[in-house]
Amino acid sequence: MSSLTKQLHQFQAFDDRHKWLSDADLTYCSGRFLLISDNFFFRSSGGYLLHQASEKYLKTLRRVVRPQIKIEKHKHDLRKILGHLKGKIEASLFDKITESIKNIEPLEHFRYVDQEETRDIKTMLKGLEAVDYLVTSLRENIDKNLLFISGKGLRRYIGGSNNKDQNLLIDSLLRNNSSTKYWIDHLSGINTKIDRKLKNYQAV
Repeated sequence: MSSLTKQLHQFQAFDDRHKWLSDADLTYCSGRFLLISDNFFFRSSGGYLLHQASEKYLKTLRRVVRPQIKIEKHKHDLRKILGHLKGKIEASLFDKITESIKNIEPLEHFRYVDQEETRDIKTMLKGLEAVDYLVTSLRENIDKNLLFISGKGLRRYIGGSNNKDQNLLIDSLLRNNSSTKYWIDHLSGINTKIDRKLKNYQAV
């Protein structure tokens, strides 16, 4: 393979990983926003989106550490996708994410408003906490294996958004999030205006 061709392949692979991470970030924000909404009908869609976001984060990390596997392999099966990460992440983390997935899987059914799961607040909150843990754990591992890629996602979107959209994105990420500290650390330093907004969540 010529040097130019190799560079093109590497660029394409990077672009693919960046695209999947950015898409996962925005799906996660959308899902959190809907799930923590006071509107019962919005919550059903939010749960499904959070399940989808979990899938995208898992596939992004898999793309980083095992690029030979096709992105669509195992479709929406979170456990099977995670299986490809065995030996690529710490064993203790692998076990914790396996446990988290047990609480995330019911969220896949939240797309149906008339399903019993959609009315189960306990299932919803357990699933939300599990997704929050999975997301920050996978993002940290993505950064370990591919330095600074995560900084090209939400930081750029939030930094380039108008004031209303910034408030919406920050609130959807940080409200009722068990991983608030991770996101405050991740988003700090974009600009002073955003830093002031982040301070509102530090004492929560």
